[in-house]
Amino acid sequence: MLELLRKVYNFDIAIALETVATNPSSFLYKQLKPFIKEQYPNDYKFIFVNNSTVQDTVLTHVLETLQFLDIPKEFILVITNQENSKLFFESNSIEVKQSTLPGEFEKGTHVPLFNIDNKLCPYVWAGFHVGPDGRMKPCCDYYGDYFQHDGEYLNVNKNTFQEILDSSDMKLLRSQFRKGIDPEGCKKNCLSAPKGKSTRYSLSKHKLQNVYGEIDWEREGQMKFLNGHLSNLCNLGCVICEPLLSSTVAVEELKKSKYKNVKQDPKYKELQINLNSVNSDSKFWRELDNHIPEIRSFELLGGEPLLNKNVIKLIQNLVDSGHSKKCMLQVVSNGTQFPSICDELHKFEQVFIHLSIDNVGEKFEYERYLSKWDEVEKNIHKFDDLTKNHQHIKLHFAVAVSTLNSYYLPELLTYLDQYNYDSYYFGDVYTPEEISLNNLTLEAKNALINKLSKFVEQFPKLDFVLNLVENTNLVDGMDFCKFIQEKDNMRNLNFMNSHKEIAKLMGYSNFNN
Repeated sequence: MLELLRKVYNFDIAIALETVATNPSSFLYKQLKPFIKEQYPNDYKFIFVNNSTVQDTVLTHVLETLQFLDIPKEFILVITNQENSKLFFESNSIEVKQSTLPGEFEKGTHVPLFNIDNKLCPYVWAGFHVGPDGRMKPCCDYYGDYFQHDGEYLNVNKNTFQEILDSSDMKLLRSQFRKGIDPEGCKKNCLSAPKGKSTRYSLSKHKLQNVYGEIDWEREGQMKFLNGHLSNLCNLGCVICEPLLSSTVAVEELKKSKYKNVKQDPKYKELQINLNSVNSDSKFWRELDNHIPEIRSFELLGGEPLLNKNVIKLIQNLVDSGHSKKCMLQVVSNGTQFPSICDELHKFEQVFIHLSIDNVGEKFEYERYLSKWDEVEKNIHKFDDLTKNHQHIKLHFAVAVSTLNSYYLPELLTYLDQYNYDSYYFGDVYTPEEISLNNLTLEAKNALINKLSKFVEQFPKLDFVLNLVENTNLVDGMDFCKFIQEKDNMRNLNFMNSHKEIAKLMGYSNFNN
């Protein structure tokens, strides 16, 4: 068959739809990926052949895989004698030749499951998320308890990666997705997220782009991705943060202890143990060494990951071993650090730097307590320079939207426009609930709608924030004021000095007098 086709077409591969229909769901991606080029000859074709009936899901899977690999339609040709296949591809502007090719096409023995319309969440299949204390979830956006196996909490310091992937809770989650059931823990932050919110689920094909196509949905988990807060070690005490994710906030929390000897406080062990939770001699690192050849996507969270010596060592080992050339690396940083390892990030296949920038100047310093805006701004410029020198390094700005910065978002977005960033995205702060946009005074609600509405055309993503504001719960602002006053007293700050407008709208200017 191939010899016959080569007399007419310039191609590297011809794939039968019957073969796709009887092989693992990753088969097509793996067949096509080696032949992806930045530019194709004018007469080049990816050829698909088909002599017998295949299910519509196979046709859709082929189309979605071609789209995922960004193969232009003018370089695709389908040769088929099946009317249904002809109509499907022609309706999607793909060239079809009606013909019957001689011979039998190779068939496998698999019954694949295709992720049509991205209804299955790849995070549940590709790996897992590690919490600062070593416990795990499928991803950091999962809203619910940490995962267990037969009633016992899983922990990377005691369980192997395979035990976690094969655990009862992970298998249950995959089963629910396969049956079309929305898992409860996936609803709040992803499946039922507010209109316009960028979620880990909606961005999964992008965030897992170098491993997504290799997932076999009909199988159980495969260790291709690792996401984690490998420590809560952090140099900042962000107002929106919690002790579990910041050692600075944890230390502050212990200052409120009523015990004379703080080490006797039950909270002490809970909070302090997280400072070096996934330490250098734990089972986790040995397991990671064993699975490094399989893992090709890393997402490192904090605390502040670029302060963590173990994280720096991991990045350095990936570079030194050469495995970085096959890996996507994502780092979420507060912008206060630019260690020397950053000068070697270009040695990864792809790099995404996500800087948590919620405001500018003194407002940033208040919200990201203990930060120095001048230092952060210098580091933003350094990361920005990396993107200009290396096209495969992308800069993103992660904006955590709370009552504190909501009024100043247009100014922040205007400021960010000077940088060579790939995207900015909003995440809504729902805890602490006192500073969540879910709870606003009437004055704050009206003022935010009035101001933000004027900038939606310039910054369309503000529509997401407006939606939160419009659906807020109206409150008297007392909980907000008490929360801010406690922070101000503990840190010797004054919210009024940096956030005068929103302080007044939430009633803090009167409350604090």
